[in-house]
Amino acid sequence: MNASAETLTPKFLQYEAEVKQDNVSKSCNVALLLTNIPAPEIVNLKLFAARTKQGNVAFFGLTLDVGDLAFANGLPSKTNKALLSKASFDSPSFSSAGRLNGGPIEDGGVLLSTADAETGELLSASFLRGQFSITFVRKGSLSSRTYVISQAPPSDVQNQFRACLAAVQ
Repeated sequence: MNASAETLTPKFLQYEAEVKQDNVSKSCNVALLLTNIPAPEIVNLKLFAARTKQGNVAFFGLTLDVGDLAFANGLPSKTNKALLSKASFDSPSFSSAGRLNGGPIEDGGVLLSTADAETGELLSASFLRGQFSITFVRKGSLSSRTYVISQAPPSDVQNQFRACLAAVQ
């Protein structure tokens, strides 16, 4: 099997802020959805900051999920989840290598995280600047795919994320 690397700039991307909470914790998230129609592939990258309600444990990190679009009669009909073996996040001011822990998880995606607040703040700031790349390798493949992002989340998404963070700290 030959290794190869492909670098793409997504033609469609969408950011969304979300807050999740239950009896144990609260999580502040910014989701980035990329669509690469020629592949056809969908990438869901999520930045998260979570804290237990008691406030004694905090986690910061990223989740990455990739799916292949299936078509019926020329229209998207479903998404088949791709299994990933690894992923990384890189920006001019932050790299996940050696700073975030984790890897593939049971559902086929990748989870990278830290309990270090300083590292989490650097990751969050890098993500919110919108100048970064995300690289992943599918399970069973030596080839990597990198998406280069050059668009920050809209100000309303950033404000929702920051307000949520302020409420959980």
